[in-house]
Amino acid sequence: MISKNDEQVLKALSESFNTNLLQKKSIMESLEYAISINNTIYPKLKSAQLNEILKLFAHEQKPKNNAQLRSLIIEVFQVVMQKHINPALGDAELKEALEDNIVKANLW
Repeated sequence: MISKNDEQVLKALSESFNTNLLQKKSIMESLEYAISINNTIYPKLKSAQLNEILKLFAHEQKPKNNAQLRSLIIEVFQVVMQKHINPALGDAELKEALEDNIVKANLW
């Protein structure tokens, strides 16, 4: 089960990302904003470097549609949460929480 503190971070990241994306910002801008704006509230995020995180996904095929891109974004946030917030977070439960919080692909 995701703790209340972890859930707060997850929701803050998701809301920041969603807000920027729906304001027609690029995906990269939205990711950068979500991490940077929340690192003042959640100091563990200060060590999260988006470029380093994205390197973990360099081997994957480029997403061909919004649904695949959304899945990649969810994976990026999983890494952020597990590496910088709580390494004990389970993959399935974290993915489910992110699925519920990241704006649906048809709205992109």
